[in-house]
Amino acid sequence: MSYETRLREMGYVIEAVQLDTGRILQATRVGNLVFTSGQVPSWEGKSIKGKIGTDLTVEQGYEAAKLCGLNNLRAIKAVIGSLDNLVRFVKVFGMVNVAPGFDDTPAVVNGCSEFIREVFGEAGYHASRTFPIRGRKSRKCRRIPGFFQKVCTIGFDLTTCDFRWGLSWEL
Repeated sequence: MSYETRLREMGYVIEAVQLDTGRILQATRVGNLVFTSGQVPSWEGKSIKGKIGTDLTVEQGYEAAKLCGLNNLRAIKAVIGSLDNLVRFVKVFGMVNVAPGFDDTPAVVNGCSEFIREVFGEAGYHASRTFPIRGRKSRKCRRIPGFFQKVCTIGFDLTTCDFRWGLSWEL
């Protein structure tokens, strides 16, 4: 089954986004790799904002990371035309906006990682790195950047729980 079909069966229609935001590109391709910029955790009118450990639970952060993943897929599709051209996800990097004392950033970033594996199967297995961000005044939960190689890497910055993330992948 194609990745695009699997996503539709899960209830997600991934439309390509406008890549040029005026200051940066939402995604760019270098050779057979695609790199994505940070994305926010909002989808179809739902938006998640806050700091993990005070404003948001781990479960809410997990969902926010998944939404970032969906938005990264939109940027990737804009670069490669179809998600069915994806060969492999390479890495997910998540920076998570957390309250003092919170130390389970992998549990949050797993929202993106597990979603990617559910959709892409074997091609969705990737390396991962998480990084807690403390003391940010922003209420956004944010970023996940990534790398994909037609292979794919995904990363995100959940720094301002408007979770932003980026992806890179090889084509």
